[in-house]
Amino acid sequence: MLVLFVAFASPYWMLYQINQALENNQADQIAQYIDFPAVRASLKPQVEAIIAEKTGLNDQHHPWAKWGLKLSKKIADHTVDATINSETIALLMQGKALKESISISEIAGLSGLLSSQNDDQTSLAQVSDLKLQKLSVSQHSTTFSADKATTQKTQLHSQYVNWNTFAVNVERGSGNMTQFIFKRDQLSWKMKQIQLNDHLF
Repeated sequence: MLVLFVAFASPYWMLYQINQALENNQADQIAQYIDFPAVRASLKPQVEAIIAEKTGLNDQHHPWAKWGLKLSKKIADHTVDATINSETIALLMQGKALKESISISEIAGLSGLLSSQNDDQTSLAQVSDLKLQKLSVSQHSTTFSADKATTQKTQLHSQYVNWNTFAVNVERGSGNMTQFIFKRDQLSWKMKQIQLNDHLF
């Protein structure tokens, strides 16, 4: 009976530990609860879709539409791999927008650059490399800092999805929500997915 209770309570204890780390600005302490490869894999298609939308690459009439999906995937993969770490995930768990952690604003200017290029794959690669270089530089400026005012406005809801899956929903105004999915590994838990709300961009 005791083992069953401990097993049931384990995700709530994990969430308490994460909250303590966030309140004490100790983002590195939450790394033990994160499966980074799985989380990054869950984020890449979401970031890719938003990049395509923000830059207009999902428009079939865009001059770069032919290679748009390939370009947006390359930028999304690079962006997520370079910037998603304990600090950025901690910011997301505080209700911050992803754009406050990674330089989505840099990507937003990609559409204008693309429109000014000649219609060939060499130019596409050059523009892509340029943007990736900018993202590599900008990601080094990412810092973790708990915002007490923001934390107070953020609502956190948690629940079992099933015995082996635990969801944490972080809401902050206007229906904006980020969902964090944890999977059980006996008595321990690992974050496996992050589901973003488009408004957070």
